[in-house]
This record gives sequence, C-alpha cells and structure tokens, in this order.
Amino acid sequence: MTVWIDQEHTRKTTPLLTAILVQCKLGNHVQFLCAPGQGDAVVQRLRVALSRSRKRNEAAGKKIDLFTMHDSVYPYTDREGKRHDCVVMWISKTEQHRDRELLDDLLER
Repeated sequence: MTVWIDQEHTRKTTPLLTAILVQCKLGNHVQFLCAPGQGDAVVQRLRVALSRSRKRNEAAGKKIDLFTMHDSVYPYTDREGKRHDCVVMWISKTEQHRDRELLDDLLER
C-alpha cells in the first residue's frame, strides 16, 4: 500500500525521514511531493541523514536496523495545474541483512 505524507513534513529532513521510516517499516511505500526538479536532492538529503543517524547509533553502541532504501522520482501535476516532483520510497531487507543482524545479535551476547 502507498501512503501519502503531508507537505508540512517535507520542509525539514529529520521529521520527513522519521515519517518515511515509520511507514516503510510497516511495509508501506511512501510518497510525498516536493518542488519541481528537487526530488533527487531531497532523496540525497534523506540518505545522508539516514547514514549519519546509523553512524551515531553505531558509535553509541545501539543496535542498527539494516535495510536498503529504494526511491523513484516522478513528475506530478496537481488538480490546480501546479507542478511537483513526486518521490516514492520503500525499504527492503535481503537475506544478507537478516544474516548480519543475526550475527550481530550472537556477537553481542
């Protein structure tokens, strides 16, 4: 299922990333609108924020959730004729992600 995120969340990176991850971990695809031509930049900003968050958590000794984040950016025109970029994001877990999490759990004990 695809879930729309409100545009008020897209102004700041951290609330947007939080909203995306909450929905993606429930198994949903997430889509939101941003300024035309800015979709790829927003996706890159989110990837950097996720990477930095993982590094901070790893340095603090917290367990990190392993997954791959996928995205697609499409041109989108709303009913008023205003143009946007529609970003669709989702996550996937591979067998390698599961194996590494299992190995990390075993080494932690």
